[in-house]
Amino acid sequence: MNRGGDRIATILLLVFGALGALYLAASLYQMPASIAMVGTMLGSESLAVPESVTTLGIVGAILLLSLYALTLIYSLQRLRARKLAFWVPLAAGALAMVLTFIFTMIGMTQVPELMTLLSDPNSTANLLGSQR
Repeated sequence: MNRGGDRIATILLLVFGALGALYLAASLYQMPASIAMVGTMLGSESLAVPESVTTLGIVGAILLLSLYALTLIYSLQRLRARKLAFWVPLAAGALAMVLTFIFTMIGMTQVPELMTLLSDPNSTANLLGSQR
């Protein structure tokens, strides 16, 4: 890839990454509400989401936004040094997806009632039926 193409690709990936980082951070920040909504869809009217899930979501959101900031700084440094930089936002995007998955799974396991509901085939069938 020539340097002009690398510069354009890197900038486009950084813009896309900014939108993705904001979206993923917001979804982690809203994790307690999302877990409660899934519980309601599974038939639990009184799903208690512990405060640790809120803390986990905030920490995850801050971590993702920090990852994007570091990605932006490192990508710009590589662009200024005329080194190949498009791979930096790609790698950071993959890492952000993995981190989001991990934080979401940890948050879900903090709610034992939700895990019980998810292991019941009837409640998951209700969840899939409510999406229609």
